[in-house]
Amino acid sequence: MARVKMAVIGCGFISTSVHLPSLTEIPDVEVVAVCDVVEEKARKTAEQFKVEKYYTDYHKVLEMPEVDAVLIATPPLTHKDQVINAARAGKHVFVEKPITTNVKDAKEVVDAIKKAGVKCMVGFCLRFHSMFKHVKELIDSGRLGRPVNIWRVCVWPLPPAPWLKDKTISGGMLVENAVHAFDAFRWFAGDVDTVYAKVMTVQSGITIEDNASVVCIHKEGTISTLIQSWSGTHSWDSWGVVGEKGTVAVEGYLSGVMKIRIADGPYEQLRMEEDWKLMYKRELEYFIKCIIEDKRPEINEVEGLRALEIAEAALRSSAEGRPIKLPLE
Repeated sequence: MARVKMAVIGCGFISTSVHLPSLTEIPDVEVVAVCDVVEEKARKTAEQFKVEKYYTDYHKVLEMPEVDAVLIATPPLTHKDQVINAARAGKHVFVEKPITTNVKDAKEVVDAIKKAGVKCMVGFCLRFHSMFKHVKELIDSGRLGRPVNIWRVCVWPLPPAPWLKDKTISGGMLVENAVHAFDAFRWFAGDVDTVYAKVMTVQSGITIEDNASVVCIHKEGTISTLIQSWSGTHSWDSWGVVGEKGTVAVEGYLSGVMKIRIADGPYEQLRMEEDWKLMYKRELEYFIKCIIEDKRPEINEVEGLRALEIAEAALRSSAEGRPIKLPLE
């Protein structure tokens, strides 16, 4: 097919700093429209990226017959209606994570995508980062062995965006942000069977949880643990995998030293300093390729639902004080 014609819905930070710059560098795609509820933002974005049309109503974008696909980068509360309406209009959909703010809505999205027969991809960009890809390759090759214990520790100050602090809009810290970790856990170790968690809110003026500890027991026996805080005075990150044959430990998140040892082999230290924006370009290149080659994206609406289920199960576990089995009813 000819170049994929795409429209971008939502002209906030992630679109203007990452997605639109990436799309302009991909030869097989042409951005034909942008949309934002703030007209000035939509107009300036169109001017900055030399896009011919801009709108404040995304329905106008969906009415454009030339649009093959939409990229949705709006606050999570809006995702359900936007994705469903895009699918009904016959548009392929790339939607930023989370797929929706709750599992009930996500299931409706899954049904709508299936009924419409369009392609949907959720923006789990860690799958396209070299550090995470390297660990996945170590697992899939058998060098690391079956994952036994996976962890992610994330201590950050509260992000500044006002909508993130409103649970109605963002879904909360676990739904909006930790789904990245939950998707990585599933990517490394398969489906999760049971979730046990404790969450709390220690800062005033917010309606989201800002601290959480989540333990996931995978169907194959792996234990994955997330410790996350958005009330830190400074940032600190680490993650890693203990396998039956080796261990990978990273002090950092998207850069830093990977400490690797396989069985009785040599102790390796790999320093990876990669521009974090590259993973966003790679995921969009993959999405466009799926459209052109008529293939279903691996990181599809069902994958979005499964990661969201872990987040919702964690919130339910904390509220009820008991482990929660997946899948959620």
